[in-house]
Amino acid sequence: MSSISPGSRPARWSSSRPRSTSRHCCKASPIFAGCARSRRGSCFITCQPRAGPGIPPDDLARIFDPFEQAGDRGTRAEGAGLGLSISRKIVEQMGGRIDVASTLGEGSTFTVALRLPVAREKTSASEPGPAEVITGYEGARRRVLVDDNEGNRAFLRDALGPLGFEVALAEDGAQALARIEAQRPDLVILDLALPDLPGDEIARRLRRLPALAGLPLVASSASVDEAQQQRAKDAGCDAFLPKPVRLSALFDVLARRLALTWIHAAPATTEAEDEPAPRIEPTAEVLARLLDLAERGRIPELLQELQGIQAEDERLAAWAGEVRALAEAFRLHELCAALAPRV
Repeated sequence: MSSISPGSRPARWSSSRPRSTSRHCCKASPIFAGCARSRRGSCFITCQPRAGPGIPPDDLARIFDPFEQAGDRGTRAEGAGLGLSISRKIVEQMGGRIDVASTLGEGSTFTVALRLPVAREKTSASEPGPAEVITGYEGARRRVLVDDNEGNRAFLRDALGPLGFEVALAEDGAQALARIEAQRPDLVILDLALPDLPGDEIARRLRRLPALAGLPLVASSASVDEAQQQRAKDAGCDAFLPKPVRLSALFDVLARRLALTWIHAAPATTEAEDEPAPRIEPTAEVLARLLDLAERGRIPELLQELQGIQAEDERLAAWAGEVRALAEAFRLHELCAALAPRV
């Protein structure tokens, strides 16, 4: 495979806006994340905040160094300053490159460039079934108290509330101790890095209270080395949740510590359908023209072409509707597959 040119322009582009934050942007800054792929397999992953303070030029050279965090303490996210260093090592091991461009007062753009093979279509025999969706649990309603920073408190509340948990939140260690004694939750999640009263100190104090001797305590931290986990264990914590918290790990801890039996969503049933009428598609020449637009990311022009094609022949309405839905959703891989020549 040829190397990726820094000036290469991706031929396919899709964009989404996950709820995320960047250490080098303001904490509440939404992120635009996009992935683009050219015909030859060049993959470009770009993350760009909608707005943010940006990174000072003097800091750009060191942000990929271990344990480095740019900006003042008020804008830094929780963590050890290892994320970008680890990310660069992973990308380089995959034969790629990670770059950053930043403008003070506007934000930063991180770009990962890789050479990746095109994924083959999965067959129904090899494709795994969908993961089971948890909708609740059997038995009495459980109470969980979360002592963590604001972002993680909101995440855990939103994850557990819809499943039937009563979620109490504590903003600091003193409030956590008071609410635990007053509300007697069934399980407590403690952040080890809170400045006023770390989670391990809270655990030690709780373990000295006979009335709360059997209360499950779960430590949580972005630092996942053995020393940190041993620190939590020595303080009396029963389990450890690395950050960012993965729901699968969270549910596993809850199931073990609270002896829960999860309730899963019923599998979707497929009803027999009448055999659809043969679908009419345009000529190979028209498909090739549309595919060219899709591969160059010219979606507005493609949609305009579709409108004209359907106006000329209403029998193509069903086909045009399917293609239009893919284009408007920027599902460009599927769009190009739908427009590709039939072998």
